[in-house]
Parts: sequence; C-alpha cells; structure tokens
Amino acid sequence: MLFIGCEEFLPPREQPPELFTATTNTVYDYYSPRIPQTYRNQIKYTFVVKYIYDETIVDTLDFGGKLTLTWMAPTMDGNQSTSKTVELNESFIKYTGGYNRSTGVITLTPNDSLVIEYNWNFITDDSTNLLEYFPSYFRNGQSGCKISPRQTIRASASIRLIKFRSNIIIQPFDFTQCFFTGDNGTPPCSDFIWDPCK
Repeated sequence: MLFIGCEEFLPPREQPPELFTATTNTVYDYYSPRIPQTYRNQIKYTFVVKYIYDETIVDTLDFGGKLTLTWMAPTMDGNQSTSKTVELNESFIKYTGGYNRSTGVITLTPNDSLVIEYNWNFITDDSTNLLEYFPSYFRNGQSGCKISPRQTIRASASIRLIKFRSNIIIQPFDFTQCFFTGDNGTPPCSDFIWDPCK
C-alpha cells in the first residue's frame, strides 16, 4: 500500500524585534576624607540601556525592576545574609533624553539611552555590613589601612521600561576587587594608596 501524505506548512513565526541592549560598568568608589560626612566606601553600578530599533516609539514609561548583589563567599558563621536585593524605581534613573516627567511619556529614537545607577555600601538585606566579615589584614603592621584580599560580588538584574514589553535581563556578572575594610590611622587610606589590590 502506498501512503501519500499531505504536509501543511505554517507561515514562519516572526520573532518580536529586539528593542534594547544593556551594558554595565562597575567601579570601586572609595573616599576617606577628613570630613566624615563625605566618606564613601561603595561599589558603583551603572547600567546603560540603549534603544536599538530603527523606529521611534512613544509610550508611557513604566520603569521598575530588581537588582541582586551577592558576596560569593565561603559559608559565613551564623545566619547573616550575604545578598542585597534592590527594587529599582525611577529614582535610580540618572539620565534619559526623551522622558517627560510631568506626563510620564517617553519618546525613544534610535540609539537613545537610559542610564541607571546604584551605589552599594556593602549592607545586605538583614543589615549585615559585609566589610566586617571580609577576610582582611593590616597593610602596615597593626596600623594604617585594613584591606581585604580579592573578593567577588555577583550582580544580576531585570529591568522593565514599558508595559507589555518583555523585561531586559542582565545576566549574572562578577566584580572581583580588594576592598578597604577600615581606616585605623592618619592619614586615611585614600591619601597614600590608590588600588587596595596593589
């Protein structure tokens, strides 16, 4: 017996166009002046979301998302948290060219960018200060700068810009750096050392 089949071909499914790309920049930001109010010991995260589609869109900004930061450390004694979860909102937006805050409408033309910043001071979800738990040593005997060996902080994020559009996923990435864990002398660390890893 001969069987003759009839094949039906469905039209190819069109993938929605890719609208955005995201790049990240991470730096260690340490400043220990003689005026305590301006002291900084933090990691600065900058996310640049770029609109790459070739048509202008006008829509209502619906910004939100989540940023997760985790110290990739050996198991800590006790139950202290090693992570910080940040709920992103409009206050984290440092720049966007075509956004009207009074109407909530954003206009995106090709190559427009939106810049998001977050500074993390090593405080976790349960208020643990990780600087107190990093392994560390005094650079000059028992005085001066107290410095950690290289530690790894992992970050990942999901960012929403516009309703009914898929979130922009920032895949996990690691930042490995030595950190200043204490100023135990005068002058402060920042006066005579630039990179704690050196």
